Amino acid sequence: MKPSFVLILALILVATCFVSAVTRAGAQPQSFDATDFYKRECLGCHGSKSQKKFNPDAPEAQMIDAILHGLVMETPPDMPAFTEKGINEEKAKALISYMKSIHEDASSTTVSLPIDPANRSMKSGLLK
Repeated sequence: MKPSFVLILALILVATCFVSAVTRAGAQPQSFDATDFYKRECLGCHGSKSQKKFNPDAPEAQMIDAILHGLVMETPPDMPAFTEKGINEEKAKALISYMKSIHEDASSTTVSLPIDPANRSMKSGLLK
């Protein structure tokens, strides 16, 4: 191979790597749609107006923990952990905000936390 050919090939390779890195760095992270996620994953248990098994007055930290790590309920179904589905603290906060925005206090069951962190279950089953 001629040295000029190798040099040109090396320059093309470096330019390709540079363009690829710049493109990835400028790419916007995939946005999270709390409404869509709620409809797919939460609606069945919490209802269309987050009126079931949800207490909007519970401490945010406990709600985030329940979303990320799940919660054993007094009666099934248990709250699943959503970290496996890509939910992090920021997304959990977005879900909580969405649930509060659509919440209608119905005579259906709403869970009143606190939970017992030792066994990830409810300390008291105060339902309203």
